[in-house]
Amino acid sequence: MPDAQHNPKRRTPIFWLAVVGIPVVVVVVGIVLWFTLGAHGDTQAETNPYGQTIAVGTYGAAAVRSDGTVAISGYIRNNQDVTAWSESSEFDASSWSDITQVAVGIDHVVGLRSDGTVVVIGNHDNDYGQFDVSSWTDIVQVAAGSNHTVGLRSDGTVVSTTIDPDKPDSNVLDVGQTDVSGWTDIVQVDANAYTTVGLRSDGTVVVVGDASYGACDVSAWRNVTQVAAGTYHTVGLLSDGTVISTSMTKSDGDYGQTEVSDWTDIVQIDAGFLSTCAVRSDGTVEYTMGFTDGDMESWTDIVEISSDFYGAMGLRTDGEIMAVGEAPTGWTDIRLPIYSPAYAAVTSSESKTKAN
Repeated sequence: MPDAQHNPKRRTPIFWLAVVGIPVVVVVVGIVLWFTLGAHGDTQAETNPYGQTIAVGTYGAAAVRSDGTVAISGYIRNNQDVTAWSESSEFDASSWSDITQVAVGIDHVVGLRSDGTVVVIGNHDNDYGQFDVSSWTDIVQVAAGSNHTVGLRSDGTVVSTTIDPDKPDSNVLDVGQTDVSGWTDIVQVDANAYTTVGLRSDGTVVVVGDASYGACDVSAWRNVTQVAAGTYHTVGLLSDGTVISTSMTKSDGDYGQTEVSDWTDIVQIDAGFLSTCAVRSDGTVEYTMGFTDGDMESWTDIVEISSDFYGAMGLRTDGEIMAVGEAPTGWTDIRLPIYSPAYAAVTSSESKTKAN
């Protein structure tokens, strides 16, 4: 009888098929996912459904191009002197790359890289601390107030720059809008001049900052799927597609920006100085804007919208920008927010229309 130790069992064809075939399958699946999700992978900074690829601020606007660079437009205002951002080296974003989201304050522009780090450019004469983000990592969404910058970490906590107490008027500008260190379980943030807003994963909302106009009165809100921070008000998108807003407790800042109770079928919202705007699931928009004239009713195929004192911008499904006010027109090849609920709803609506 042959010695079993020197006559190993013959390997069957099925065995060799498994040995060779399984690694091949793994490689093929990996290649398919690589091309499907993109060469950079699907980092949370890229896939966050709340990250904005267009942003309008007080005196300017920014947008992420499809190649990860950024287009900006705006001006520095110093009393009666006005300087275009394009004429200031402090607003040079030409070195930025791999940007997935942007946010705009008064005098600064924020960019979130695909690796979760953050960059900021702007007017350092108006530096209240909003540029201090170099140590931030693991950020999945950014927001900009007038004089502060906010970042949402992947673990649901939030980081904010602080307002320098040694700067002029810091005692007036610092109303607690940077006090976010205790926040947890947050899935989205937004900010404006005097408040920072956070959306919790359970659909409730938290706000810090100036409560004198009613912007912090959100404790009773439930079933919220997105939040937006205006200068004097806070807005929430509910799960049924309707919109809720805080009420104005002072008349001096009331320009109708809270009148959103009859809006329906909404898939994305934004708020700014005296403004609230929204995208419907069919790609048209709702808006109440107390500071600028402009026809937004004719806008179609919009998948993202942003507004503030500078004006309003809408991003179309073809990557082009629509704008009113001083916001720029003519920008093309803008990165589409393909992971946002608004993009999914609008493009689905377009597909159904074409099919019919």
